[in-house]
Amino acid sequence: MSYSFQISGGDKLIAKQLVAQQLDAVVKAQPIHDVDKNAAYAAAYEFIDLLPDMEGKIVQVTMNGSISWTGLESSEGREITAVQVSISAYLTTPAKAELAA
Repeated sequence: MSYSFQISGGDKLIAKQLVAQQLDAVVKAQPIHDVDKNAAYAAAYEFIDLLPDMEGKIVQVTMNGSISWTGLESSEGREITAVQVSISAYLTTPAKAELAA
């Protein structure tokens, strides 16, 4: 199962909140992602924190992730065989963020 999303937040705190909302929505739609959700949160937050606070700029984050498993989609019999996440976090102007959306 895979996911992909992009968010734009006015500052780092808002960007983190929007990432959390998107990842929670992913888990709701694809419960298997509960397994990698916390790792994805942590990685995204670390990338966002690398950015400086800069007047006139907003934070934009693009995330893609996937998970593969064998067995049933339950805590019993589920064997994770692959996980992947890709994160881009960058500063942009509000106008450029609107064009990318």
